[in-house]
Amino acid sequence: MTTASDPPGEPGALARLDHELRTPLAAIMGYADAMRERAFGPLDDAYVGAAGSIHAAAGHMLALVERLTRQISHLTIERFDAREPVIEAMRCVDRRTAEVTLDAPRALHIDADALALRQIAINLIANAVAAGAGRIVLSLEPSGGDLVLKVDDDGPGVAKIVEGTGIGVVRALVAAHGGTFSLEGRPEGGARAQASLPVLARD
Repeated sequence: MTTASDPPGEPGALARLDHELRTPLAAIMGYADAMRERAFGPLDDAYVGAAGSIHAAAGHMLALVERLTRQISHLTIERFDAREPVIEAMRCVDRRTAEVTLDAPRALHIDADALALRQIAINLIANAVAAGAGRIVLSLEPSGGDLVLKVDDDGPGVAKIVEGTGIGVVRALVAAHGGTFSLEGRPEGGARAQASLPVLARD
């Protein structure tokens, strides 16, 4: 199910943008796939894992390009396990300076926009990494009819997390789902970002 889209922009310019971005992203994904399959020769597991992260990040960018070039600012609602886009988000962020883990022991089926949830998780992880966190724990849990995504970190606290584009995008995507977002310091140190989305599947 989808909502109505915004009025179209300039189709010629959007088509050029689509081509200019889609072509290199497809090439990146192709080379990453070849590396994962060791098509060019022996490659150790760490590099194969890095190739998987490259593929995931390029795939996410390709999905964003498709949304942009179609002038879609609305949500595309589908049913899926909430863990899937969050795990994909973890692969899209550079985690060399931080340990990022997910606490979600069971499937949580939701009716939501998977691309939006992935972008929310990407931005929150990236913000925590940028603030200097060394350990970041994501959790997914049900609360009534809501899906609650928490991102806890051991960084210097909320003061170091800039209320800029990343958080602004998160707030907008959460609000589009009819949810709420909060960002606060933790008593034990670090920060907690929490998004509550009324999207749990009811049947």
